[in-house]
Amino acid sequence: MKILFEDYQYKYDDVEPFLSEYQHCKDKNGNIAIGFIGYVFNKDLNDFVFFLPKVLLDKEGYFLDTQKRPEEIISTEEIEHRDFIYEFSVWIYRALKEYKRQNPDSAIVQESSYTKIDDTSDLSSGTLIDIILSMIQFNEENKDFFLFTIKNIHSGYNKINWRKTITKTQPFLQDETPLYINPVNKKKQIDFDEELFVIFFSILNYVNEKYHFSTKINCNYELITGEKFQNYLDSFGRQRLLQIKYKYFSDKLLQVWKLCYYFFDKAEQLTSANRKEEDFLLVKDFNIVFESMIDELLSDKDVLKGLKEQKDGKIVDHIYPYTSLTNNQDIYYIGDSKYYKIGSEISSSSQSTYKQYTYVKNVIQYNFNLFFEGKNNYLQYRDALTEGYNITPNFFISASVDKEKVDYENDRLEYRNGEDKFSRQFENRLFDRDTLILSHYNINFLFVLALYASDCESAKKEYKVKARKLFKDKITDLLEEHYAFYILKVKGLQDLQKCVDKHFRLLTGKIFKPYSNSNLLYMALEKPWIALGRNQKINDEDYNYAKLFATISEDFFIYPNTLRENPCEIVKKYVRPYEDRDESLSLSVAAEPQLNLGVNANNNIDFELCRNDVFLLGCYKSEEHKQWIHDCKLYNVRLDKDRKGSIDMKEIVGGARFLILYDCQNPHTYEFWRLGATQFYYTKEDLEKLFYPQPDGDFYFVYELIEEFDSKILGIESSFSKDGSPIYKKGREL
Repeated sequence: MKILFEDYQYKYDDVEPFLSEYQHCKDKNGNIAIGFIGYVFNKDLNDFVFFLPKVLLDKEGYFLDTQKRPEEIISTEEIEHRDFIYEFSVWIYRALKEYKRQNPDSAIVQESSYTKIDDTSDLSSGTLIDIILSMIQFNEENKDFFLFTIKNIHSGYNKINWRKTITKTQPFLQDETPLYINPVNKKKQIDFDEELFVIFFSILNYVNEKYHFSTKINCNYELITGEKFQNYLDSFGRQRLLQIKYKYFSDKLLQVWKLCYYFFDKAEQLTSANRKEEDFLLVKDFNIVFESMIDELLSDKDVLKGLKEQKDGKIVDHIYPYTSLTNNQDIYYIGDSKYYKIGSEISSSSQSTYKQYTYVKNVIQYNFNLFFEGKNNYLQYRDALTEGYNITPNFFISASVDKEKVDYENDRLEYRNGEDKFSRQFENRLFDRDTLILSHYNINFLFVLALYASDCESAKKEYKVKARKLFKDKITDLLEEHYAFYILKVKGLQDLQKCVDKHFRLLTGKIFKPYSNSNLLYMALEKPWIALGRNQKINDEDYNYAKLFATISEDFFIYPNTLRENPCEIVKKYVRPYEDRDESLSLSVAAEPQLNLGVNANNNIDFELCRNDVFLLGCYKSEEHKQWIHDCKLYNVRLDKDRKGSIDMKEIVGGARFLILYDCQNPHTYEFWRLGATQFYYTKEDLEKLFYPQPDGDFYFVYELIEEFDSKILGIESSFSKDGSPIYKKGREL
């Protein structure tokens, strides 16, 4: 077997013997690139030539992990991955046949055709590979048939028939003992079943030796080999099979006969001196086949025509309705297949990126058109109350092969970190129509190839369910990495619409109403410490979340949430421990945790039981400050930017469960408190109302102190901040 790779620049003289009539024009430098995938049986070489996808090459042009270039491995005997190449070539062939079956009129497929010999057989017009694969499959699936038949043939073999021997042959006497030189055996006639099996297994043996297939031959016959088998290939094999054709009556034996006959017939046709046409199956533009493979495993075939084939002439690779990221209604997921070499990237300025953004905008507008035309088969993208738009999942999916561990069993669907693309008109407005996030994923090409080429429809359907959930989960992970999500619940009996209108300029694009039967809103805020889509630090007013929280908390309770959690269930968990708090100042940002505080044999806290809990190491600066903390059962940290002791509003801040309160002048003296579920955003004016001693900041994050423990159980010497700045640490760090 010879192998050439798609789109690789070969020296023309190196590959000219393998191209036959399918050669392309060489360039001015004497190079040639193959533009198709598939197989040709080259009669001049009397060998297969496979043209394989470029996905097996890395960006530098090396084949998998061999550090060898394609021109060094044209002959498969020269490479260490020889067995993989043979198996991969068969899967490629099967995938091309499947694509041809599904798209019989496709212009990208070229296939040789033969006149049918027997209209009842599909193999008579197939390629030589078709016949070989059918023989291998028959051998694998009918091992018991062969063993049972051979056992019956040999049952009683060479057993002497003494009655016939005594009556029909003359004995010799030796020492008065009769000796029969020619005893009559039970079976002397030719067994045609056995001859057929010898021919069948001889073909498989030839295929193993010639084309390096690895088929097991479970018999002990003396097989036909060498020059004798070559005579069978030339014409004798077909002639002999015609002579014994009418000796078989069972379906299995007839099938064995047909397989053997079509093999010899095809081999004779291909080696005929007068035959010019070769045996081949070739596909140009293999990216179209890869798109079809992914579409088979992801998309629906009955999607509205205007969504896939858009009115501006663009055709979406993959589109399917599936559960939205924000609620239980369907939204369209839009994907685009990318067929490149291993590890190739897509730039933010590429045509593919901008086309993908256009796909999404067209899909959204198409649904609006259905709505305005009074049709009921649209999906809802826009929320009328907040004027926010639901998130449209949008992704690239690339073929990938693990260079070091090749397998066909695992999908290896992986998020390509750092390759996200962003398009928007306004910053920090996730629920805006023009905010589009395009993520990129790899999928194991070998897994897709094998699943697509298989004839197991149930396995394809099963994976489609799994893949859709995988994409939803991975896109959700991406959004939660870049955005903090909250639930807004209007306070008291206020009108939701009026509250939204009151803060509309502040909240536009940041909020979305997920459920029509609930008055809860999602709020998404870009995490300023990630600086989505930007390289520089963010300092502008859009990211002053302390001011935003303080303003909207006049009308809304605010609860932290994730896209995976139902907002209605989250709100039920929040219980305010004190009813006498001024609600206009408060903001719930954490659920009340179950205390899981363990003490070990030395009467110290067991940090293994709270290794993932957050501890706040905070100080008091004076006895007056300490007295205020004890009286109000509150502890505050600054949120002002660029001020000494201020903090970033990261997730870890709102999730603090314990406070280690120490004396700034004497760090070895400290108290140990459990923090409450309800936490607050306070302004300077709010703290002054509570008689806080000399507040000098504008915004504060405030914790409630619920329960004090004996500080001795800590059993630690913590590294407190020298300047009194708050420090957050996980239990495992302590």
